[in-house]
Amino acid sequence: MSELGVRLHVSEAAVASIAAATALRVPGVVTLRPDLARSLVGLAGSMPGQARSAPWSRVSDGVDAAVTDGEADVTVTIATRLGHNCRDLAAAVQEAVALALAEQTGLAVRVSVTIADVVLD
Repeated sequence: MSELGVRLHVSEAAVASIAAATALRVPGVVTLRPDLARSLVGLAGSMPGQARSAPWSRVSDGVDAAVTDGEADVTVTIATRLGHNCRDLAAAVQEAVALALAEQTGLAVRVSVTIADVVLD
């Protein structure tokens, strides 16, 4: 029997979806929030005559994902509630997302977490 070569490409959209779903399951995460700079770039790219954002980058529901040469670079931007330790929460999100992406995609993963808001209610 001969072995077939398999080429695998995991899209930025797939990486962002896995990261978003995983982050939202971490206790203390209220929601995902797109960061302001990325939101403004997205708005500028949607105007007629303006350049669109780069095709290798994806911003979706507070997750920015780029996949290059078998590596995923992911930034997750979240909101939490008052009373949660932000450092511990960021570490928990980082660990959960990195583990889920490595297991589900086989990619080498770098995950950064930004806490954009603390909900006071």
